[in-house]
Amino acid sequence: MASQIVSGCPIPFLSTISSLCSSSGTCLNSSTTMFLRLSPSLYFSSPLLLMPRGNKITGRNMPVPTPEEIRQARKRLGMTQSELARLAGVSQAYIAKIESGQADPKLSTLRKISHAIQSSAANPITAGDIASSPVLSVRPSDTIIAAVRLMRRHGISQLPVIERGRQVGSVSEDTILRLLSSGPDVRLLLKRRIRSVMEEPFPTVDRSSPYHSVIPLLEHSPAVLTVDRDRIVGIITKADLFKLMR
Repeated sequence: MASQIVSGCPIPFLSTISSLCSSSGTCLNSSTTMFLRLSPSLYFSSPLLLMPRGNKITGRNMPVPTPEEIRQARKRLGMTQSELARLAGVSQAYIAKIESGQADPKLSTLRKISHAIQSSAANPITAGDIASSPVLSVRPSDTIIAAVRLMRRHGISQLPVIERGRQVGSVSEDTILRLLSSGPDVRLLLKRRIRSVMEEPFPTVDRSSPYHSVIPLLEHSPAVLTVDRDRIVGIITKADLFKLMR
C-alpha cells in the first residue's frame, strides 16, 4: 500500500481514508482531511486504524503498516524496539526482522503492532521517562579530586554542582582536561575547590516536557536536568537519547 511521510510520521494516502469511509458508511470532510495531514500523531491514536465490525476487526480495507512505516512511527514516538515488542507481545528480535524486511508477519501481528503504536501516540514519551535518577552531584566546597573519583566510579563525564537543592554550576571531564592542558601542577589542581572551576549550570526542563524538547539543548550542553516543581529529579545526557535510536 502506498504511503507518504508527513512531519517524519507515516500516514496512508487519502485514497485509503476514502476506502475506510466507504466501508464504514462514514464520510470525512475536507477539514478532517487537513487535520489528518497536519496531525499525524493524533491520527495514529485514531480508531480509524482499527475498524470494529461486530466482534471482529475487518482487515479488508484497513491500512496495514509497512516495515518502513513501523520503523518511522516507532522512532517518531521515541520508542525502542524492545518497548514496541513488549507492547505488541512479540520479541525484540522479531521487531528487528520485521523492520528490516526479513520477516513476513501475520496480519494479526501487524494489528498488534499498530495498536501498540496508537497507544504510545496517546501517551507520548516525556523528558522524565528517559532521564536517569537519582542525580549524582557535587557541592561547590568539594575538591576536584572528589568530583573525578565520583565520575570514575559511576562511569559518567559530567556532574551538576548543587547547593541547598539548587543548581549553581557544573563540572565535567572536559573542564578538568582544559585546566590540565594549561599547565598547572596536577596535585595542586586536584586539591582546588569546585567553586573555583565550575562552569554554567546545565539547562533544565520540566519532567513532563516532550523528550524531543531536550535535543536542541544537548547540542550546546553535555547534560540537561529534569525538574518537578523546581526540584531536580533527573538528568539526561546524549547517551540517554541514543538509547531511543535502537
